[in-house]
Amino acid sequence: MRYRLYQYVIAINHFRDELFICENKINGTASEVHVVEALIKSRDVPVYPFSAMGEENSNMTDDDYKEMVKRESPIVTAVMFIR
Repeated sequence: MRYRLYQYVIAINHFRDELFICENKINGTASEVHVVEALIKSRDVPVYPFSAMGEENSNMTDDDYKEMVKRESPIVTAVMFIR
């Protein structure tokens, strides 16, 4: 099993329009949470043009997708609780 510890974890609560930055700081290292905050607050984000080409299509019907979700849902829930 592999475990990873991230220096910064960003949690977003869409219901309350809140954003939390959690920093896992190692002794002897300087905090750079202000850099993360500055990146989040900056509005300098590139915008790429997008337009759909042709009609939407899928290789799966809506009913097939719903059946797949019903079938796999207990497995995904179990994996989430095991980790």
